[in-house]
Amino acid sequence: MKPPHVNPRGLMTLLTLAVSICALSTTLADEKPTQLASSLETHVLKLTGTERPRSYMHMESLNAAADYVEAALKMAGVTTKSQEYEASGKTFRNIICRIETGSPRTVLLGAHYDVCGPGPGADDNASGVAGLIELARILQLNKEKLKYSVEIIAFTNEEPPFFRTKAMGSYIHAQSLWNRKQTIEYVVVLEMIGFYSDEAESQSYPIPSMRKIYPSSGNFVAVVGNDHSADAVASIKQAIQKNTNVDCQSLIAPPSLKGMDFSDHLNYWALGMKAVMITDTAFYRNKNYHQQTDKSTTLDYNKMAEVVKGLAASFYKTPTINSEHAEDAMPRGAGRPAINPAYKAPAKDQSSHP
Repeated sequence: MKPPHVNPRGLMTLLTLAVSICALSTTLADEKPTQLASSLETHVLKLTGTERPRSYMHMESLNAAADYVEAALKMAGVTTKSQEYEASGKTFRNIICRIETGSPRTVLLGAHYDVCGPGPGADDNASGVAGLIELARILQLNKEKLKYSVEIIAFTNEEPPFFRTKAMGSYIHAQSLWNRKQTIEYVVVLEMIGFYSDEAESQSYPIPSMRKIYPSSGNFVAVVGNDHSADAVASIKQAIQKNTNVDCQSLIAPPSLKGMDFSDHLNYWALGMKAVMITDTAFYRNKNYHQQTDKSTTLDYNKMAEVVKGLAASFYKTPTINSEHAEDAMPRGAGRPAINPAYKAPAKDQSSHP
């Protein structure tokens, strides 16, 4: 067994976490929006506060981020394990934990913790990881309400130059599921959930005609999926609409639409699994995308808290699909797809991940 990666400021990190988690040890019904928003901000500040960007170019910072996520998940009451693998002569790791309910059926929840370029990566994707940590805490506290068991994964290496290659952390994880023939209901990937704007025309779209259907202001969260994942999209969308005051939009489209597969869910789609992306739409709204200006001060933590609350509700036993969304839903039925799992990675270029 390899010794754990050590963060020199690990003791202070754990003390900070202990105070934050103890203050937030409550049921979802008692959850104070301001407490949840504050906790999300704490996670973002820690993840963006590494000395250098948390990327493959700065392994000390990447490992420090992984250490923080692992410690935060443990403080949330779940047992973690590392999924290590070698790529480009370096050792990378996904952080994994499970919330067992006794159900043989499993839902996956994931977010990547690495960054692209020299920026701090607050929205991309410290926001998603912060949401992941808080969802782990809330779901663990309310596990008697869960429909399925939940596997939670903090992915490494989502960003270039690893995007669309077999060195992505999500590729490694998806293949491990395939190899052990594990049945998955669906996958939820958090990809940038922190940037919102009420300004007119602050939202853009891959196709101009979408402006006639969707809001012109970037003040909503989006649930995105392919045809096979339409029932999961509808269920999650309704849970957010029903349990929060944040606007939620949905989109079901093929991967050929620019941005549809720009995150870790693509590796589960490649194996025929249902998977959705929860997103603030990234570069279609946030001009700080992959820039040094992607800072913690640009995020809306209150809206992030609403998104987390809505997502938590989507995991509960109460049915969330109604007749309003019937036209979007497909018959349920997860399982191991009868397809060739070979993954042919497209050529790496900036057009496939700007």
